[in-house]
Amino acid sequence: MGREVRTTLRDGRTALLRDLVPGDADALVAGFARLSPQSRVFRFLRAIERLEARDIETFTHPDHTNHEAIGALVEDSETLVPAGIGHFFRAPTALDRAELALTVIDPYQQKGLGSLILGRLLQRAATVGIRRLDAVVHVRNEGMARMLRQLGASSFLDGTTRYFDLPVHPDPATYPDTHAGDAVRRAWALEPEPVVA
Repeated sequence: MGREVRTTLRDGRTALLRDLVPGDADALVAGFARLSPQSRVFRFLRAIERLEARDIETFTHPDHTNHEAIGALVEDSETLVPAGIGHFFRAPTALDRAELALTVIDPYQQKGLGSLILGRLLQRAATVGIRRLDAVVHVRNEGMARMLRQLGASSFLDGTTRYFDLPVHPDPATYPDTHAGDAVRRAWALEPEPVVA
């Protein structure tokens, strides 16, 4: 199992944020099955019915340098269930840039989970020399657009797609004094739980 931290969402539920590992493939598929059609379009910019085997393989095998993947589990009926996932993929031709992808399953949206996942990703990106994250966001995905703008991202629109350029700061205090900026600072401050022998 990879690094993990616990925190609390706005509604008081416990959330566990941790590195994805190959054994998370079933949880990834289960989480995808709970995404609404709209959330699938927001994530992949097209309607898809299922994840391909190669996607599952890629998403659950981060190397923590060129590809990072952080999953979120949320307490639901006294059980931790898959609730969200975030990735960055370093650009092969610009090593200080990476592509951002972030998804929160519908019942757990608007509870602060997305900004916490993104905060952990920004922290990891800063430690491996990434200075900017590029995000491709569907024009109707106002929640994602608002969060990125609150973190100081610039953007331009091309048809139904909005492109964002998000700075990665080595010091979390540099992020704007906004709800999203506060969430990033909170995510950076989370300490891994001690390992019990």
